[in-house]
Amino acid sequence: MKILHVASFSGNIGDIANHYGFRAWFEKLISDEIEWNEFEIRNVYRRTERFDEQFVALANASDLVIFGGGNFFELWVENSPTGTSISIEDEIFNKIKTPVFFNALGVDDGMGYSASTIDKFNAFFEKLTHEPMRYLVSVRNDGAFSTLSKHVKNKNNLAKVVKLPDGGFFTKLPQTSSKNKENGLTVGINLAGDMLDVRFPGKEHHDYNSFLNEFSNLLRDISEKWSNTKFILFPHIFSDIKVFSDLMFMLPDHIRRNDLILATYDSNCPFEASSFMEYEKCDIFLASRFHSNVVALGNNIPTIGLNSYKQIQGLYDEINMSKYLVNVKEHTFSKKIMDLITEMTESDQLASEISNVKLNIEKSLDQAISEISVWLQTNHIQIQNPDNFKS
Repeated sequence: MKILHVASFSGNIGDIANHYGFRAWFEKLISDEIEWNEFEIRNVYRRTERFDEQFVALANASDLVIFGGGNFFELWVENSPTGTSISIEDEIFNKIKTPVFFNALGVDDGMGYSASTIDKFNAFFEKLTHEPMRYLVSVRNDGAFSTLSKHVKNKNNLAKVVKLPDGGFFTKLPQTSSKNKENGLTVGINLAGDMLDVRFPGKEHHDYNSFLNEFSNLLRDISEKWSNTKFILFPHIFSDIKVFSDLMFMLPDHIRRNDLILATYDSNCPFEASSFMEYEKCDIFLASRFHSNVVALGNNIPTIGLNSYKQIQGLYDEINMSKYLVNVKEHTFSKKIMDLITEMTESDQLASEISNVKLNIEKSLDQAISEISVWLQTNHIQIQNPDNFKS
């Protein structure tokens, strides 16, 4: 079976986790062996590729086209025919005869939107849901369905959308290290370096510099309370590295020289070779980016969500873990983080809470697979017996 997979495959290691986890369950569902043909959507943004007649030929030579996962239903893209990151002309899209599956997409208005982008998106969404035989739309569990519901004009079409957990929840890390909190904590940290004016707008909230100042003091306090603490810094995209560099200049010299590890930055490699493999060394994770939270939680790592963008709020609300979400735009956020780390190190309650999260995520996937299976079979794609499929 030939699949044309349209997504981002390099540039952000979160995408690597997303696709790895998605393919892990999807390949078990399909009866035939899959030949994946990857179309890098970032090349469309860079104008080195286009959604054109050549793309149509690739799509029509495939048995299935998959868009995503990814945050591709962004609603700010003025120069896009769909108002989103999927910048494909209607004339071109209509020529694709192969069934198209939109896989666990984010629906994001956090960067803004306009009447024009909403109108264009609604026209695109109406087309997708008006032809359910040809197209199947699924959105991921980061508040995407709520955002979609806010902007879609024909509310009846919402019933045709599948709620599908992000693929990053189904990544598996090796369990090799021996964690011993008596010898000090190992704290994983991911800080996002993009959209800083949105994340830290200033005025009554933190600006970028004041956030880093409080965060550096937090690391000092953690180091003083738990001796022999190590901090592993995990950049997911290039701009994250600058944040970590700026943070290091604010830290006490003994911490930055003795207690910091910067994970390998390679955003174009297989999942098994990515810096995610170092996540399993961490006793606790402080996570800013969506996939950093998802992969850590999906692998039973006690995680505190650093909320500086609405996507993270949506994720923690959907998985009923808002207790472990901290708004880092607010001054004195560090006190709540210190309290949560103390609770995590002294209580066994979190383990059962994460287990419940994973159980609910797996149930959600099983429900989604039932809907996806019906659609695949309608399009004459052979699947394994979904009754026997367990995530």
